[in-house]
Amino acid sequence: MLLSLISSRVAGLDMPLNYSLATGVLGRICVSATSVQSLFRGYEERRLPFLDHVSIAVLCRSIIESSIMYWYLMEEVSEEEWSFRYQVLKIHDMASRVRFFKTLVGDVADNQRAVLRSLREELVEPPRVCRRPFGLS
Repeated sequence: MLLSLISSRVAGLDMPLNYSLATGVLGRICVSATSVQSLFRGYEERRLPFLDHVSIAVLCRSIIESSIMYWYLMEEVSEEEWSFRYQVLKIHDMASRVRFFKTLVGDVADNQRAVLRSLREELVEPPRVCRRPFGLS
């Protein structure tokens, strides 16, 4: 979101929401890749007593999943399909919040559940464009 603010101030252009979200995902990819590199170099330079291959595997999986999300956000789609995708992202985010707060703060989780329910009600049906067979573009 910071880059969209900078873009609007410097260039006088607004950055589309999907580009702004994708920029955040790209940042996550870079941080994960830097962490992998640091773990491996630490082992190579004998600063670390062993190669932490489990952490490297977790970080690599994060890079792969983030790359898929980056592609999902940057793909050229119709306004109707983007609206649908954004609604799915909001539902996923809210469901994660419900799971997180469920065990910590019950009242907050109940409020989040109500928001999640309303978001799901708004998502009635995917746009016609989204109903294509898997693997076909």
